[in-house]
Amino acid sequence: MWTKRISSTMRYTVRESRRTSSAWKPILPVTNLVIAPVMHMVKQDLADKLEKYVDAGGALITTFFSGIVDENEASFLQDWLSQLCFSRGIKPLVHSAPEAVETTLRSKDGQEYLFVLNHNADAVTVEMGDWSGVDLLTGRTMNGSKSELAGRDVWIVKLHS
Repeated sequence: MWTKRISSTMRYTVRESRRTSSAWKPILPVTNLVIAPVMHMVKQDLADKLEKYVDAGGALITTFFSGIVDENEASFLQDWLSQLCFSRGIKPLVHSAPEAVETTLRSKDGQEYLFVLNHNADAVTVEMGDWSGVDLLTGRTMNGSKSELAGRDVWIVKLHS
């Protein structure tokens, strides 16, 4: 455990795991969780190591704009983060959500609710993918097809079990 001073009034403490792995020593400490927000640039060797880390049971938390370019600011030929998620069974909440459309999945007492918010002034088309249920605000049945969501509108879909 060590402490780092950020300023005269702020400090943070880091606890390091006593387990070590020679494969991870140069870049990542061995922990059960790696948090890497806004990791825009990812070198290929780090991408490979993060994939191995996740394959070995590690948890990776990052943001949607991570792994967009390599160390030369060149775009990856394949979207590295999307490929990593897809290969582990993680999929987007809705297919092809337009820009400025927010999706959230919530659950309570075993019931799931999909919130879809359109922050745009204009209507957008949203593909629901595998989701089906009833919009609680309109009573409309949503069945995985493409549907138009009006500008500045919201769906709260009670999903079928």
